[in-house]
Amino acid sequence: MLFVMFNTQTVAVSLVFGDVTAPLVLALVIAAVLGGLVVGLAGLALRGRGRKD
Repeated sequence: MLFVMFNTQTVAVSLVFGDVTAPLVLALVIAAVLGGLVVGLAGLALRGRGRKD
């Protein structure tokens, strides 16, 4: 909860299709979720690759 209270300023986020302004905490949470998805998908791909041998 303290994390949210101290990171309320807005930041500019550059994306492929343009720039977006969002609260810092929202940008960090979205980045963490996307990072988790990438790691999870990579783990599934490696697990599936190991079973085919």
